[in-house]
Amino acid sequence: MMNLLIGAMSALAPVVASLAYEVIEDTSNLPLLNPDFKERTSIKLRLDNGLEIYIISDPGADKSGATLAVDVGAWCDPPEFPGMAHFSEHMLFMGSKAYPGANHFMNELSNWDGQANAFTASDRTVYMFACQTVGFLPLLDAFAHFFIDPMLRQEDVARELHAVDQEFGLHRDNDGRRAWMVFKEMGNQNHPNRLFSTGNAKTLGAIPTYALRNWLKTYYGANRMHLAIYSPLPLTQLIDEVVKAFSPIGIAAGKMPRTIEPLMSERQIGNITYIAPLKQRRSLSLMWELAPDIANNPSKPADFVAYALARGQKRSLHEALKKQKLVDAFRVDVEQRGDKEHLFFVIDLELSEKGLSHIDQVMQTITQAFGSLRKKKGLDALQGEKNQMATLQYQYQGRTNVF
Repeated sequence: MMNLLIGAMSALAPVVASLAYEVIEDTSNLPLLNPDFKERTSIKLRLDNGLEIYIISDPGADKSGATLAVDVGAWCDPPEFPGMAHFSEHMLFMGSKAYPGANHFMNELSNWDGQANAFTASDRTVYMFACQTVGFLPLLDAFAHFFIDPMLRQEDVARELHAVDQEFGLHRDNDGRRAWMVFKEMGNQNHPNRLFSTGNAKTLGAIPTYALRNWLKTYYGANRMHLAIYSPLPLTQLIDEVVKAFSPIGIAAGKMPRTIEPLMSERQIGNITYIAPLKQRRSLSLMWELAPDIANNPSKPADFVAYALARGQKRSLHEALKKQKLVDAFRVDVEQRGDKEHLFFVIDLELSEKGLSHIDQVMQTITQAFGSLRKKKGLDALQGEKNQMATLQYQYQGRTNVF
């Protein structure tokens, strides 16, 4: 690593010259082989305030975009205000001291054919936008001020509270969300995953702005942030503008709470939970919470097992279930439910009518597939195939929508 100082021969020189960052070595030895990316360049930085940045300059990109992730999510909600993290996400769009208009960012974004979004997960909150490149840098500065000097006005609380309440109402009729709520309710009640993370008018109606400000000061900080920039602008210009815009973000004042507990409870393990769907569905989901030593294993053994079971070939689990006419659709994957230490091995099935009435046969077929995998020869070759496919998909990736 090397420490660099940015200098500028302008009125901003005294400020900019004090902004230091590290260039982080890129240790990847896999080049992109798609000729469309031959002029693409990138760099990884860490600012003095701890913010980690990945910048990609791609002359062929038709727009520019940015996304910032904060390692703070719903698991950090205070007990007195369930949904605080989600509500803070909404409030940060409501102007800053540098750009005080509550609609400034979204209005400017519209002027440059842009779009924006954000979401709050259990362990992180992610903000993103993309627009025509000619309007990108001014919007990027306004975006940075979300996290430097947000206004958090009391008059904006009611407006965003209504938006959060509407969002909660929409999710009530979503079968996937309902299943997750049941999982949380039946899960480990010693883990913050049990909390009501979306929030609504009932849980957030009395929230004062000083509570929002104190919560953000405690948990939001550059030392918990990761920024990605994608643009056709030159890399040197992007470095200058990004470092100048995001260096003023402060460092979080408080420590992150951490609960080393599984998400599942004893009453979930080895049992079936039946949920009446709102739509016509015949779904079966099997979930195993992985032990920490498996979840943290860099060789990702669970991912390989999922690949081996899902691979569409003779004697695969998918083929066995289809042959018996037990399923209409099949998916097996390793999912992160919360932070990286909470991984689940998941098999999702959309059952046929026969499958719904022959659950025991479905379960027996799955159990036999796991058993046969233990005895199967040629797993090293299958692992090599998986790695080769992943490598080819990376090296020959195509250009996608910036947003």
